[in-house]
Amino acid sequence: MSNITDDLRRYQELEPLFYLYMYGDFMVMMGESIDGDIPNDNDPRIAEFREIEKRIESLSVESHSIVIEDAALYQLFGKIRKSALEGTLDDDGGVIEDALFDKLKWEYHPEKFAKRMLQVRPLVSLTPVPADVIDLLTEARKAYCLRLPTACISVCRSTVERAVLDIAVRIGRINSSDAPEELRMCAKISALIDADLTRLSPLRREIDEFLADTSRVIHSSIKGDEPEALRLYLQALKLIGELYGRYSKQFAQ
Repeated sequence: MSNITDDLRRYQELEPLFYLYMYGDFMVMMGESIDGDIPNDNDPRIAEFREIEKRIESLSVESHSIVIEDAALYQLFGKIRKSALEGTLDDDGGVIEDALFDKLKWEYHPEKFAKRMLQVRPLVSLTPVPADVIDLLTEARKAYCLRLPTACISVCRSTVERAVLDIAVRIGRINSSDAPEELRMCAKISALIDADLTRLSPLRREIDEFLADTSRVIHSSIKGDEPEALRLYLQALKLIGELYGRYSKQFAQ
């Protein structure tokens, strides 16, 4: 079974050839010079490229977590996913019937659940993230897809808290024998971040804003709605990626 890194590397190798297959005749007609022959429909590399592209597109929607440790391939994956969704979602976020969505409809019911799966992307990170953090993110994603925005927002906050606690323990800021899960969030944040980041730093401001926004829903009578749940889910993805990206090099120390 192929893995995402191998597929992305091969995609990168074949992409110029596929571009020549698609536009080579037009380039020649416009007087541009090309190196080599233009591939035809029988070239097995064209079929290989299309199969790899389908696998990557499906993975970009169906997986809950993807690790791509190569920065260039990480960017390439984002480009492929964006291109796939541009053909699947309209300007208002509605779903356009296509092969990618049809595949989701067979796997996820009801149909509206499958539509929301396209909106809430998986965690794509440059470094591995613990399974319990991924499990919480998966729960938040499913809550959004089931039209449970308040539950989604609550679990998003729990996910970020869990990530902060995990990192703080792994880099030695909190002792794992001291029941750190019982700490309040402000204590977890302080133990992890205050030594590195001031409250004026962009990352600290983003975390503080995220906590404030989720608290307004969790600890008050304000009812979360779907747009807010989607926004906070995507913000949780961003924060988790940035936190593990920042501290992962310290895990082995």
